[in-house]
Amino acid sequence: MDYRFRTRRKTYSIGRYGNGRGGTLSLADARRERDKAKELLKEGKDLSTEKQLDKHRQSAARPFAQWADEWLAKKKVEKVKRGRIVAVRDPKTIEVLELLVGYVKDRFGKLSRQDIKRPDVLAFMRSYEAEGKLETRDRVRSIGEQICDYADVEGDGYNPFRNLKGQIANISIQRPGVTEARDVTRVFKLISAPWTKARFGDVVGLALRFDALTIPRPGMVNEMEWNEVDWDAKRWTVPSHQNEDRLGPCRASVTAGTRDPAQRSKADWPSPVRVFLL
Repeated sequence: MDYRFRTRRKTYSIGRYGNGRGGTLSLADARRERDKAKELLKEGKDLSTEKQLDKHRQSAARPFAQWADEWLAKKKVEKVKRGRIVAVRDPKTIEVLELLVGYVKDRFGKLSRQDIKRPDVLAFMRSYEAEGKLETRDRVRSIGEQICDYADVEGDGYNPFRNLKGQIANISIQRPGVTEARDVTRVFKLISAPWTKARFGDVVGLALRFDALTIPRPGMVNEMEWNEVDWDAKRWTVPSHQNEDRLGPCRASVTAGTRDPAQRSKADWPSPVRVFLL
């Protein structure tokens, strides 16, 4: 169909001629499409542009399972540089992602994003609550939210997995601090025994014992260097030149009356050193 749009001559392709099967159009179907095209022209819309927009809309209306597979494929590849994969996720992480994505696909895979309704998502989440799988529920909800955001190519913001905290239970188990001497003794006895059947050896046990004996801040352990440890004296010394984020509240206080507090510089502070006996 030839037409003019803003003085420019264009051609609108309606489809292939045929008997109406296999994606073909009969003459009657073509005339109906022609009449629809003329109505769009009267509304001031370009037929070619509208046809491209319609393709995008059809693409956005794909089943949720297809969007989930595409999202997962992108998650598996961290970065592609010059046509080559330079970093991928850990296989165990991919295995967990595939499992969680499978849960969402089994329930909502055949639906489009717009057809997934909030009550259905709530019922799905509460089915995990009934089984006591709160962590799985939260992770599945997060995966569903991320896939919906990825599938939102039109930017309408519709995401039935979002903002469900008011409708799903948030059950927390209180774990008060150990303050009684007998309880402290029991904790140390429990973590002092090596975990012979642990999946990764006694790594967790060693970490617990190290943390219990030194009580450092996490940043101090992450930035610890071997040259800071005196193995003969069994002493770990945090150097004074390390930044205060690592030392935190263990920094010594300033002698009162030296200068206006607002005008003190770092040179006025004593050299901060923290020593752990291992």
